[in-house]
Amino acid sequence: MSMKNVIPTYEDLLKENEKLRNKLSTLKLTGNNQFLEDLINNINDPVFVKDASSRLVLANDAFCEIFNLPRDLILGKTLAESVPPTEREQFLKIDQAVISTGIVSLVEELLTISERKTKTIITRKSRYTDNNGTHFLIGVIHDITALKQVEEELILAREKAEESDRLKSAFLANMSHEIRTPMNAVLGFAQLLKKGNITEEKKKKYLDYIDTGGQRLLNIISDIVDISKLEAQQLPLYYEDTNLNTLIDNLKDQFVIHPINTGTEIRTIKGLDDAESIVFVDGTRLAQILSNLLENAIKFTKKGVVEFGYTIDDEKLAFFVKDNGIGIASSDQKNIFDRFIRVDNQQNKSEQGNGLGLAIAKSLVHLLEGEIRVESEVGKGTTFYFNIPYSISKKTVDVKKEANLNLKENNDITILIAEDEFLNFKYLKSILTRLKYNILHAKNGKVAVELLEENERIDLVLMDINMPIMTGFEAIAKIRKFNTTVPIIALTAYAMAEDRKRVVESGFNDYLSKPLSEHELFKKIEKHVGH
Repeated sequence: MSMKNVIPTYEDLLKENEKLRNKLSTLKLTGNNQFLEDLINNINDPVFVKDASSRLVLANDAFCEIFNLPRDLILGKTLAESVPPTEREQFLKIDQAVISTGIVSLVEELLTISERKTKTIITRKSRYTDNNGTHFLIGVIHDITALKQVEEELILAREKAEESDRLKSAFLANMSHEIRTPMNAVLGFAQLLKKGNITEEKKKKYLDYIDTGGQRLLNIISDIVDISKLEAQQLPLYYEDTNLNTLIDNLKDQFVIHPINTGTEIRTIKGLDDAESIVFVDGTRLAQILSNLLENAIKFTKKGVVEFGYTIDDEKLAFFVKDNGIGIASSDQKNIFDRFIRVDNQQNKSEQGNGLGLAIAKSLVHLLEGEIRVESEVGKGTTFYFNIPYSISKKTVDVKKEANLNLKENNDITILIAEDEFLNFKYLKSILTRLKYNILHAKNGKVAVELLEENERIDLVLMDINMPIMTGFEAIAKIRKFNTTVPIIALTAYAMAEDRKRVVESGFNDYLSKPLSEHELFKKIEKHVGH
């Protein structure tokens, strides 16, 4: 078939147009009203026509559908009687203005018909005058409810993002202050110690200041790491048999001598007997929650009383930390668990704090499938409550108290220190040589493996995890192939619970996190080597 036969000529188009005009003319003559009604009903947007008194004389299918109203019930009515009083006046006012002036109206408005869901609509209203001079109102509606909802959600999201940026900026400024303050003390007093001509009393005081500043820096770093992992939902839990009563006692002992405690009495309440107090829980995270709440309570309770502990309530462990300190205003209680938030008032402006402790506590409670809340009154004190599931352990408790350390000088004990950082090695060596131990040094994992292969008289290994040439994990994998008995204790700056799990699974006998505690180090030595 040729192209000439496919493309219509101008004459062909004229003939087709004539046929169409004849067809439309026939429609007008035979079914004019039905044709117009079909056209209007096929318009997707709601269309309506009202008389001069705002009564509906026409409404298409889309109009009936958007308001879920049958046509036979709305024709002849204004619909003003079906909208709330707050919308009614504006509803009729616009209609009358358009009919009387002929000025087209295009407005965004809320419309609630017969207590149904409120719609946000844009309505274009114009006046039509027929051949008899009768005025009618023609309206076309565009439903923007969904669009408005998206717009509001975007505005809310933007406000949240701006608030988040503001809080993070405030947080960074606060962190800078929190870090620089103890760092100033650490560096400042270290410089004073280097000058010499200092009395022993002042030297001891300066060293205490340096120790306090270092501990504060460590706490800040731990909080930042924890909040980052919680935000990323990458903080795993490690459930194990935990002695609740021992945990409570240890926390009490810790905070009785804590630097922030300037005379606060600490009391405890235990809901289980010692013989029944082993439960299956992540003890590290539980202690962290209580520690954060206790630190907060003691900080704002000068020479008062702080009481903490637990009871059993409806198959849950119900914990509490109660103080009779300055209290929290009701207006601040709703924000007290938010991240990067500190409640500041005239009584606590001088107190340290990075605004993360309570946020971490709340996140950890939720991670343990529990709930936390606060009750407080200004000037009368604060009580934090939280609960977690109560899972009973099948083990029984050894109620004997921990024995005092009884390490003695012993030049028959040889300890290998695998540590690449020279200052860390010097610190460990200084501690251990006081007990006359023989000390060997390996600067990396490879040297540690070689020394153990050559020397069968090594009694204990203290091994750093992160070393050059060969890491602690790589070294122990090789060592355990030829020596399965020598105790090896991991030393690491990675202090998370998941790191401890990996250490144990890799063949280490024990675990110490940096910065090392001299007391904890001696406890490990006594445990694995004895006297």
